[in-house]
Amino acid sequence: MKFQEGTGSWGEAVKIYRQPEVIRMIFLGFSAGLPLLLVFSTLTAWLTDLDISRTSIGFFGWVGITYSIKFLGTDRRSITNTMAHFKNWTA
Repeated sequence: MKFQEGTGSWGEAVKIYRQPEVIRMIFLGFSAGLPLLLVFSTLTAWLTDLDISRTSIGFFGWVGITYSIKFLGTDRRSITNTMAHFKNWTA
């Protein structure tokens, strides 16, 4: 298989993931999401054992969704603060 000029092989692409910084970030990303998975899956099992309706359990799921999409609002606030800073600086 021939590669185009400037492209590397699969082996070179995989080497990136062997760097200590990348491995560290993979573990940090995994450990950041694991508590949410464990809490909400365990909570669902407990609530099912207590004969709580599936509708009520679904409302607990909405709480988990808010935590998973919180990054969307963070960027907007950051951009707004930055723009306000520049506006004050230029005035």
